[in-house]
Amino acid sequence: MRYIGIDLAWTIKNETGICVLDEYGNILLLSAEVYSNDEIINIIQDFYQYPTIVAIDAPIVVPNETGSRPAESALARDRIHNHRIRAFHCSRSYLTKQYGSIRAEKIAQSLIDAMNFKIGYFEGEDCVVETFPTGIIAGLFPEHAPFKYKIKKGVNTQLAGEELIRLTSLFEENGLLNDLAINTKLKYSRTLHKHLEDQIDAFLCAYTGYSLQYKGTKVLIYGDYSNGFILLPLDEK
Repeated sequence: MRYIGIDLAWTIKNETGICVLDEYGNILLLSAEVYSNDEIINIIQDFYQYPTIVAIDAPIVVPNETGSRPAESALARDRIHNHRIRAFHCSRSYLTKQYGSIRAEKIAQSLIDAMNFKIGYFEGEDCVVETFPTGIIAGLFPEHAPFKYKIKKGVNTQLAGEELIRLTSLFEENGLLNDLAINTKLKYSRTLHKHLEDQIDAFLCAYTGYSLQYKGTKVLIYGDYSNGFILLPLDEK
């Protein structure tokens, strides 16, 4: 059994985070130095063990030419442990215009063609699903959410760094992640932060699959496999 998480960059020009967990939740790979689709597929093939769940932080099924998918609307109407979660609204025309392609769709199709993966969550089978870290955190660590670890308007590098340390400390306290200890003596920068952030997001995606199999976590699916879906884990304890 393998659980693979991918924090997929919109284009091959930017780094992609990838994490591989074994059936015990041990980290076999954690990297943010991956760029091309071929590199991603090669890593999946190298670490593959039946069955494998690949969870990608990027839109996989996008049939709508314009507007948004029902999945995003359904998620926006819901609350996860009383947290309101909003996902990026996407369409085929927007993604192809901005980034040249729907990258996760291509990767999923490659997995279908080369390794007989299925799109959607099928327990005990090779499958590829769409998920995203903000929703994962709300579903699994609601009492600690939200974590403002992404640099954006209103969140500067210092605050984002402090929040990233808070998040990794939570993982370490729960025995989940020890491979990404942040060296506070290093000169912290936006570049270093993004590199760490990509690894954290990839880990969260991989951990989603693991939690569904071994933690008795409930599966939340917004939308459907034909019109686009977002899968999130929900800890009901």
